[in-house]
Amino acid sequence: MKHFFAFAVLSLIAVHAQAAGYHMTKDGRMIMLDPSKVDPETNTVEYYDNAAYEYRRVNLNDVSPETKDTVKGIKQHRYALMNDGKSLQPCMVWHVFQNGMTYAGCRTGEGSQLPGLARPQVANFALDTYYLMGEIPEYRGLKKKQIVKLVEGGDECESERVQIEALFPNGKAFVHKTGLSRLDTSDPIRKYQAKLVQIKDLQVIEAKN
Repeated sequence: MKHFFAFAVLSLIAVHAQAAGYHMTKDGRMIMLDPSKVDPETNTVEYYDNAAYEYRRVNLNDVSPETKDTVKGIKQHRYALMNDGKSLQPCMVWHVFQNGMTYAGCRTGEGSQLPGLARPQVANFALDTYYLMGEIPEYRGLKKKQIVKLVEGGDECESERVQIEALFPNGKAFVHKTGLSRLDTSDPIRKYQAKLVQIKDLQVIEAKN
């Protein structure tokens, strides 16, 4: 009897742990679950549907919990490249889920229509990791956050100093100009001064003697 009670308690704890935090539904919606709303008898949990403005219930078997682990090269709060079939767009991955889905903010290739400082348009998507390429820490001696010289088209006169935000295994890098206003603390993904370039066009800045 004691063993059965202990097993029941552990099972209840596991169910509550599974229901905590952000989850991804089968139809690609990210929802926040509250362990206190779990009904262990039906294995369901109540959540608030922001789109429908109402409370609903979902079976825990039909949602996937968030993970801090790397899934197919993609990790939360890291950059990735999205292949939309036409071009590659840089993304910031906000959440990664155990089922291989992600919730990411990606550039659309368009400009923002909002008033104020001109910015590239960024939209949030539920994306399978299949469509994303994760960043890598180093590529041919270059590293993330390193200050380098960008020479596009082989013209040294048009070179500029940039900081590497992300490196990708396909030979692309996401960089932004150095010396940007410190008042603009937004992520580089939302700045026009940040762009995708070819890693071969990045040169190490030699130290002056």
